[in-house]
Amino acid sequence: MQTNKTIFGLILFLVISIMSCSKETIVTTDEALKQTNMVNGAYTVVDEQPMPTGGMGLFYKYVGETLRYPEQAKQDSIQGKVFIKFIVSETGALSNFEVLKGIGHGCDEAALNSLSDAPAWIPGKQKGEAVKVWMVMPIVFKL
Repeated sequence: MQTNKTIFGLILFLVISIMSCSKETIVTTDEALKQTNMVNGAYTVVDEQPMPTGGMGLFYKYVGETLRYPEQAKQDSIQGKVFIKFIVSETGALSNFEVLKGIGHGCDEAALNSLSDAPAWIPGKQKGEAVKVWMVMPIVFKL
């Protein structure tokens, strides 16, 4: 008899707990995706990715022309990739540059300098609307 009362009590507790949940605590799939795809006010995943004006080929040509290989890195035979994170704004302006993974010897700073002066991009879009998007760009240093 005691076991039945315990089971009934647990079931009653669960029913009351479930019924007391308000609609505000229920998150739809779209809302959950929006929350998980945003970091510091910018999206990490969007329907349409930002693109450099003129395409990636022209952008890498720009980087190749503006990137200066640091003399110390040349002397020390430093090679590798510097990964730069940045935001492409709703207008296409680039900002919030940060080295995610660097190789040092002045290469990180050289990559930041090259990208920080880059021309505006075509902004990314979410549901047809231009939005801020985080991007990560590898800059290769090779002798």
